[in-house]
Amino acid sequence: MVSLKQPCAVRWLSLHRAVKAMKHNWPAVVMELTEEALRGNAKAQGLLGQIQSYSFIAMTHALSDLLPVMTKLNLVFQKDDVNLSSIRPVVQASVAAFTQFRDAPGPGDFPGRL
Repeated sequence: MVSLKQPCAVRWLSLHRAVKAMKHNWPAVVMELTEEALRGNAKAQGLLGQIQSYSFIAMTHALSDLLPVMTKLNLVFQKDDVNLSSIRPVVQASVAAFTQFRDAPGPGDFPGRL
């Protein structure tokens, strides 16, 4: 069982912008880090290895889809005068969006594929 030790603030809007920027600029970042790595920059070599991994690329693309939904949901709860009747529809819409992401076929999925 996991326990919540303390609440923490997550800046969803900032995280969304950072992920979006990385997704958009990934080729240029890889090019620049490659040049730095060829000059012997050890930090650039380490970063290059991390951002070229499948898991980094997959997570960046997944987060670029999921974070806009989280940001919208978060903004509802940040209001000083939250209208309680507006919470349920936004939560339901968020759940529907996440369910659609989970259940929608991916680029390599074809009908009838095992």
